[in-house]
Order: sequence, then structure tokens, then C-alpha cells
Amino acid sequence: MHLSTITIFAADNADNAAKPSFTGRIQTPEGKIFDVKLWDNQSSNGLKYLKGKVYDPEQTPKKDEKAPAIETVQAYIRDYLPSNDPKETAEKEAALLALPDDNPVKDFFVRFILPNRLQQDGY
Repeated sequence: MHLSTITIFAADNADNAAKPSFTGRIQTPEGKIFDVKLWDNQSSNGLKYLKGKVYDPEQTPKKDEKAPAIETVQAYIRDYLPSNDPKETAEKEAALLALPDDNPVKDFFVRFILPNRLQQDGY
């Protein structure tokens, strides 16, 4: 019985040691796919080994998702920073969600703040 299928390829990282030595994917029996990155490593005893990370592509920010402009962050802090009063915080969040979809402050809130707040609240 196998639990997952894994495929690993050697990566060309000669130009940058920070890049992984190997990349690939793991597919679970349910069909869920995870990205794998492995780096060559060496223990203090001189033993060579691979060290790596597994990423969920659905939770990894896309490459085109750039950090928000400093003005967006400053506007959020100035106008919408949650307070110690839960009612006031809820009112501020409602005001943020009521902004037009193309508003950069709303975009910042929805993409970066709201997911963290929901995760902290156990969702």
C-alpha cells in the first residue's frame, strides 16, 4: 500500500545556492498535489543529506501578488487599524468591505489582513 506518489527532478541552481537542488511534487491518494523543494546540505559531521520543504500551492501566494504599496499599509494603519473595542473593530472591517473592489486598501485588507484574522479566530 502506498500513501503518496512523489516525483523529484534535479534543478539547475549553479547560479544561486539559495535555489533548491531538487524540485518536484507529491500527490496524495485523494489527488491533492503539493510542491516539494530540496536543498543539498551537510551535517557538522560531514554527512551529506537533503533538507526540504513541502508547499501547498493553493496557499502559496502567486508570483504576481506583490507586497502592497507603503501608502496602502499607511492608510490601513491610519484609518482602519482594529481597536481594543470589538464593536469598533467590526464597524471598521465592515467599512473596509464596503469599499469598491478596486480600492487598494480593501484589496490589502482582503488579501493580507482578513485571512490572518480568520485564522487567529479559528476559521
